[in-house]
Amino acid sequence: MVFLLCNSFTFVDNDGITKSNVEVKNTVVAENSVPDINQNAIYKHYVNKITEKPEVINWLSWQEAMELQKVKPKKIMVDLYTEWCIWCERMEKATFMHPQIAQYVNENFYPVKFDAESRETIDFKGRKFNYQAQVERGYNMFSLYLTRGQLSYPSVVFLDEQASNPQPIKGFQNPVVMDKLLHFFGEDYYLRHDWGMFNQLYISPLQKAWKDKKGQNRTKEKKY
Repeated sequence: MVFLLCNSFTFVDNDGITKSNVEVKNTVVAENSVPDINQNAIYKHYVNKITEKPEVINWLSWQEAMELQKVKPKKIMVDLYTEWCIWCERMEKATFMHPQIAQYVNENFYPVKFDAESRETIDFKGRKFNYQAQVERGYNMFSLYLTRGQLSYPSVVFLDEQASNPQPIKGFQNPVVMDKLLHFFGEDYYLRHDWGMFNQLYISPLQKAWKDKKGQNRTKEKKY
């Protein structure tokens, strides 16, 4: 059984028009969600597999990331969460604390943890993003910008070296899928290749190798 929340992405531009692989410059990854009937089992599986000492991602505020961008431009990865979101907390424990995931993020991104319900005003590129009150729970308009108008928690958002072109990915991501996403965006494969093809061809080192009946090495690509 395949447990993926993000296994069928397509590229669309800001106007919602599907783009071909060669045209991709300003893109957003759109999700065709696949219902997951056993997310609790996935979480327990991965959180129990972190046998090495958990590594901590050096989370920054948005302001801190912007200051660092002035000195050394770098891609940004945003963990969009809320205090009440159970799966946000679980992704922190099972995925972001995975040693290999944390190390790759620290080396290749400015990682930002942003509370989607923050009442802080975000001043970004000449615009001010404020808290928007609602009948029940409000949200910061900056979280709406990052997710391109489709709020969902948790979400991980990737931005380029100019802090532009946010690429939001919805839902809990296990370490294998997160590793693939980090390489897909971190190494600019998203500018040249379709996610579906990349997902099939890139074998994460976190995936287990096994031997078939003939003794040949195989990879459990779909049994995370």
